[in-house]
Amino acid sequence: MAATAGNGATIDVLTTLCRRELAFVESYRQALNALSLREHSAELATCLRSHEQRAELLKSRLRVLHAEPPASGGVLGAVAKLLEGAAAAIGEKAGIMALEEEEDRGLRGYRSNFEKMDAESRTLIARELAPAQFETHRIISELRRTKGAGRAVTSH
Repeated sequence: MAATAGNGATIDVLTTLCRRELAFVESYRQALNALSLREHSAELATCLRSHEQRAELLKSRLRVLHAEPPASGGVLGAVAKLLEGAAAAIGEKAGIMALEEEEDRGLRGYRSNFEKMDAESRTLIARELAPAQFETHRIISELRRTKGAGRAVTSH
């Protein structure tokens, strides 16, 4: 099936989600290299693998739709990596809070524009991607709670 007006919205949404997942991958790799977050490497590695798997599933779905998947998180990935690096350099709580903010945006990303996608893509998100996103969000939120980190408020 070639990209048509009928699946153009699906491709746009999936491409955005894939870029976000690739940005997560970059952020988690950055976090795993941060000395302040070293004691959480098992949890961070679990989240990294989950985001890598989601990125691959999204790339695969885009290929099925005859669309070129993104190769990186682009500007979003660069900004996320920069913010995570800065937060991790400040300290453990700031690094965890930055990751949780990203996970929050990830949850919103899977919820938004859901109705614009084709049925197969909605099924992929509902059955595989969103549940995995909820799990990584839960892992990072639990880290924040156990470390007593405050909760940043964003308008995203």
